[in-house]
Amino acid sequence: MSFFLAFDLYAQVASLPTAHGGPWQSGLPTGWVQKGLGRDNLSNYGDNAGNSASFDTTGDSLVIHFDRAAGQLNYNLRASAGLSTGIFNVLQSADGKNYTSVEEFTGNELTTSAKAFSSSLAPTTRHVKFLYELKAGSTIVNLDAVSITTPNPEISVEQNGTVYGGIITTTPYSFGSPNIFTTVQAVFKIKNTGSGPLAITSITLSGGAADQYRIISQPAASVPGNGETTFTVAFTPTSATVPTKEAVITIANNDADEPSYVLNLTGTAISPITELYYPDGFAGESISIFGTDLGQVTTVAFNGVEAEIVSVSETEVVAIVPEGATTGRVTVFPSRGAVATSPEEFIIWNNAPPVVTSFDYQAGGIGTTLTLTGENFTSYFGMYFLDANGNQIFSNSIEFISPTEVRGVVPPGAVTGKVYINDILGLAESPSDFTVSSITAANPNGGPIGTPVTVEGVGIAGNIASVTINGKNAFITPTSNGFTTEVPLGATEGEGEIVAFTAGGGSTSFPFFVENTLPVELVKFEATSSANGTALIWQTATELNNDYFEVQSTTDLRQGNFSTLARISSKVTTSAVLTDYSYLDMAPAKGAVTYYRLKQVDIDGGSEYSKVIAVEAKGLVKANAAKVYPNPFTKTLTVELDAEENDLISFSLSNFTGQKLIKKNIQVRSRTNKIELPIDANIAPGLYFVTVELNGHKTNHRLIKE
Repeated sequence: MSFFLAFDLYAQVASLPTAHGGPWQSGLPTGWVQKGLGRDNLSNYGDNAGNSASFDTTGDSLVIHFDRAAGQLNYNLRASAGLSTGIFNVLQSADGKNYTSVEEFTGNELTTSAKAFSSSLAPTTRHVKFLYELKAGSTIVNLDAVSITTPNPEISVEQNGTVYGGIITTTPYSFGSPNIFTTVQAVFKIKNTGSGPLAITSITLSGGAADQYRIISQPAASVPGNGETTFTVAFTPTSATVPTKEAVITIANNDADEPSYVLNLTGTAISPITELYYPDGFAGESISIFGTDLGQVTTVAFNGVEAEIVSVSETEVVAIVPEGATTGRVTVFPSRGAVATSPEEFIIWNNAPPVVTSFDYQAGGIGTTLTLTGENFTSYFGMYFLDANGNQIFSNSIEFISPTEVRGVVPPGAVTGKVYINDILGLAESPSDFTVSSITAANPNGGPIGTPVTVEGVGIAGNIASVTINGKNAFITPTSNGFTTEVPLGATEGEGEIVAFTAGGGSTSFPFFVENTLPVELVKFEATSSANGTALIWQTATELNNDYFEVQSTTDLRQGNFSTLARISSKVTTSAVLTDYSYLDMAPAKGAVTYYRLKQVDIDGGSEYSKVIAVEAKGLVKANAAKVYPNPFTKTLTVELDAEENDLISFSLSNFTGQKLIKKNIQVRSRTNKIELPIDANIAPGLYFVTVELNGHKTNHRLIKE
């Protein structure tokens, strides 16, 4: 090979990824060079791109020069016969001169059936050569479906040499069992075991106890092949109520196999200090600190101010609250070899009487939870109101929140007035009155479902969260001194009460009686006679558990023998809105008065009857009662109708485009007529429309021909 030819070959390189499936003697991609290959084999092995390359002489080769680090080399090989002592080699090189073997094939390693192979290339490789190093007899080696991929990243996370997370293991990394408010750190190593660069796009914390963990140092955004980076996680449990603290770290990256690498974390919170006998107190008081493993304690501090220790045991330390201490947590040392911190703050009292500055609700019913803000509150407090006679009524449900906030529930019997805090340091009263909400009137104070009610009272205007009437929620419209509502569906019949629930969880009530309610309130029931029959319409204002209506009729009201014409299902079952119904009686009695009524039937089987209405059928034309059958039909149709006199009817059959396929006039007698009509066999199966007309009155039918 001349110097100039070598220069030309190395000047042209393939950009990765690169792939080829034929032809092989010519038309190769840039950077692909063949030497001595025989005529292409007409068969392809592994793709549909073209023929396969033929290595038929010792020294035949295919070389691929490329521009950067590669990932996988993929190719398919087969041999026309065994290689025996022949050798076919796949080689790689960094400089294009010195090659090392990737795969060597000899003996019976290649057969007449094509096999797919894949090899990892070294990061420094820039040249790949397929070489028939030593031909075996007349054996031809065929090569096809050659590709070189870009290098791939591969993520792995370790801590102290152990792999955690990902597809390797779901076992969580444990931070052990530190004391609450003690921080434990762990440094994790992200390793890229692949050859391509690993891109880390984000690292996030989630899970039920994610707030107990922090990522205090971030990994690098990019990790080179076979490189690594680190990140640090801190675990600081803040309570031991639920000891086990679990969280999840998700590392988003460009590893195709694990684009979201999941690392589970766990830790167990320990609280050697389980309780402060008193959660608050004055400087100079002795305070007991209870817990476990306290026998070696030598130092106690209140929010950082060291205290005098009175006594020490495994389960209790007694110390004196030091002068100058402020509200904060209590710490002891050593406990379990570390500083232990109290689960709650110890509140230092100021030696001053309490002061109430405000409360959160200006009005509310009995049971309202009222929060008072102010100063100098202690846990030794009481909250009371006055009753109508000026007597103190203490709240039996109170809560100390902080020196500036306490909470209590308005007790039964309390009336509008001041709210008082009785503390060991003194008495305080609210600067303004609290209005105890009460309903003073309901107009009316009883009625059936749907009855409008106007409610008035004190401290309820604009202060109502919800209302029930005899146990059922009711909609309300606020007014200037109360609200309006109506008795809701489902309200329990009989004596009960209107209950108005105020903001803050309180309530006030007023007696109310729900009267017996008919299942259906019928506001309209009418009948109209026409040439088509008798049209019945009715309308309901309310329905309660209504199942259906029966339309009944008779011509002999004295005998009262009503027969059922139809059953009409309820449209709503239960409703308080107007609902319309209708029914057409197409066969009322001729020349006589017909009496109609409705039978309303409940879901539970109970029933009620409507009033009876009467109508006389006039000029009724029976053509509208024509029947046409069967449906579907094949060869014949039957028309059945009553006629009051001898006459002609018009019969037509049309297709869906409106084209009339049959049209004829048929003689009918003054009686019930049954007419059979043959249908042309050439009429195709499908949907058809039949019209029967008598004296200008039509009936229309949709039928299907099979």
